[in-house]
Amino acid sequence: MPVLTRRKHRCVSLLLYLYLILFLNSNHFCLTSYSVQGLRWARNASCGDEDEFSDLIQPVYHKINWFSFSLGPEQCCEFQTKQYLTYGQSRGLSPQQYFKKITRLQMTPEKKVNWIKAYFNQHLCLNLIESIGFGVGMFRLTGNFSQDVGFMFPFTYGRQFIVYQRSIIEKNLKYDWFLEQYVCKEQSWACTGNELDKV
Repeated sequence: MPVLTRRKHRCVSLLLYLYLILFLNSNHFCLTSYSVQGLRWARNASCGDEDEFSDLIQPVYHKINWFSFSLGPEQCCEFQTKQYLTYGQSRGLSPQQYFKKITRLQMTPEKKVNWIKAYFNQHLCLNLIESIGFGVGMFRLTGNFSQDVGFMFPFTYGRQFIVYQRSIIEKNLKYDWFLEQYVCKEQSWACTGNELDKV
């Protein structure tokens, strides 16, 4: 959803899942996908789904920081459409349904952290968070991390880096904190009560 020092091009993402990942287009966060685990809508895929979703997301992908993770020049919309096919169409969601879900950065603020990917940094003696997810369900921790040290979040403007113990993250961190610390810093419309189509 940044490691060690805060460089200009770092971001955190959201999959309801949010990835803290080195990237070229954001200082705060990068959206990756919206995933609905274990649910399926009663809809069959249509041959026009890919083009329809690409047309929907192209004008607004930059307003939700949903950039391609490719190093190439194209930032939309092959990556975004693949995410729709994987996490949306395969679950029976139409392009419109998935578009509405993934562009709603406000989300439900009481959603808790339910997934973190981190790796242990020997120089800092801390676990550095590279991906984070919010939603419901059991908390999952993945990556090459240490059980004995805290977890470091990316730097935010004008603040020290943030380190939490696993128990605090698992029990107390909610999406509204992430929204304030990362999303609102770059996409303020998500924190003013506006909808994307009014931005």
